[in-house]
Amino acid sequence: MLGGPDDWTVHLWAGYPFMYHTLSMKLYYLLQAAFWTSMIFVTLVEPWRSDTLFMIIHHLITSWLVTTSYWFNQVRIGTAILVEQDFADIFLPLAKSFRYLGYTNLGTLFFALFALAWYPTRYTLLALPAARPLSLTA
Repeated sequence: MLGGPDDWTVHLWAGYPFMYHTLSMKLYYLLQAAFWTSMIFVTLVEPWRSDTLFMIIHHLITSWLVTTSYWFNQVRIGTAILVEQDFADIFLPLAKSFRYLGYTNLGTLFFALFALAWYPTRYTLLALPAARPLSLTA
């Protein structure tokens, strides 16, 4: 049941809108905002590839989401999303790097790992509590 004792996501909203965030959580969040903002400029100065425009759009949207979620005090849910999605993001840059260096087999391997990690981290982990049916007797 959504909001029941087995729903860990209720802790993400406890005390909203007056939430206390530790210094380490704020530092992590602001470093993520700085990283994604810097990636806009890094992508612009790197040699352009077939996915450069998509990467710029991705970095613009991600920077906007991280920054506005900080402004609107959504740091807890934002941190949960960033940590969850960072796992799959380890493999894609490695796959691209190996491919650009000419190590096609390693690039394919890391892209397969990215594909395997991408689905559960994007569609499953945070969606599971919301996908449980609501209790009709509540």
